[in-house]
Amino acid sequence: DGVCEYPTPGQANTKDGYISYLEGLTLPSLALTEGLSSGTGEDWVEVTNTSDKALDLSEYSLTDKRKEPTRYPFPAVTLEPGQSFVVYCSGNVSLGNHHASFKLSSQGETVYLLHKGKFIDALTLPADLAKNESYGRVGKQYRYFASPTPGSVNGEGYELTVFAPQADLPSGVYESAITVSLSGSGIIYYTLDGSR
Repeated sequence: DGVCEYPTPGQANTKDGYISYLEGLTLPSLALTEGLSSGTGEDWVEVTNTSDKALDLSEYSLTDKRKEPTRYPFPAVTLEPGQSFVVYCSGNVSLGNHHASFKLSSQGETVYLLHKGKFIDALTLPADLAKNESYGRVGKQYRYFASPTPGSVNGEGYELTVFAPQADLPSGVYESAITVSLSGSGIIYYTLDGSR
C-alpha cells in the first residue's frame, strides 16, 4: 500500500477517486474559500458563509499554528449567506481588525478555521503558487487562480494535480525477479531499499 498525497477514503487512489471523495464532503457553514501566499505583497485568506443563515464571525478564529488556535479572533461582524470576509495576513494587527498577527509562508502553509475552539476547516496553500496567484475552492474542489478574487466569488481557476505513480503490479513479496512499470506525471523517483 502506497502513501497518497490526497485523501480518498472509500474511493480509488486516483484523480477520479479524489474528486468523488471531495464531492461527497459537506462544507462547514463558514469555509476557507481562497488564499494568497506569494510572499510578494500582502497575503490574505478569504472565508465565505456557505450556509443559508447569517453568521456571527466573533464565534470563529483563524490560525496558522494548530497549538495556537486563536491567533486571529474574527471581529464582531455579521456575515450574510454567500458573503465573504477577507483577512490580511500582514503580521501587523495595528493595521485594523482585518489584519492577522501572522504572515503566510510562500513555501506553502496551512491555515485553520475554528468555530468556538473546534477545528472546522483548513486550506493548505501550496508552495508552487506563482507571484500574485491564489488558491482556493470552486464548489468542493480546489483550484489555482491566475486572477485572485478576494471578497468575491471565485472564478473557474485551473487544476494542477499530481497523483501518486501507479505500478502495474500490486505491492507484495514475490518469489522470483519481477519487472515493474511505473506511470504518472513528472519525474518518478524510487528506491529498492526504502531509503530516500
